[in-house]
Amino acid sequence: DFTYEGAPSYQYSPSGLAGYDYTGDGSLGVNYDLSYSMLYLLLGSEMQMSPKFTLKGSFGFAPLVTYEDETKLLFRDKVATGDLDGTAFMFNFSGTYSFTPVCFLEAGFQHMSIDSDGEQNQSEAGVALGEIEMEAETSQTSIYVNFGYRF
Repeated sequence: DFTYEGAPSYQYSPSGLAGYDYTGDGSLGVNYDLSYSMLYLLLGSEMQMSPKFTLKGSFGFAPLVTYEDETKLLFRDKVATGDLDGTAFMFNFSGTYSFTPVCFLEAGFQHMSIDSDGEQNQSEAGVALGEIEMEAETSQTSIYVNFGYRF
């Protein structure tokens, strides 16, 4: 789930139509809320390379991802709501070194990619403007280091 609010200094019309450009005053100008939901299958493996070093890896696939978003352009009283479906995959690889039976260091890499498409309905001041085809692609990648203690 991802939500943000913005106070733009200037909001323009990407179509170039006159009368749709607005200069902000620092007040809230846009609300955006999007939510991805997915059920995925995760396959993983762990290999003990030595008594102190372990490698782990996993791969996941989500055959059905749902994506819903709502964008409110407050200067224009415009609302856009999207309803999309798609797929996702994820990958994780990590290694753990145990200094002692209780202290360890773990380093890893994670990646997730989501592709979805569907429709977005747009309205302004409560009047329907139409429906457009929409495509969304997103990915997140992280590298992490974890120093831990086992209880």
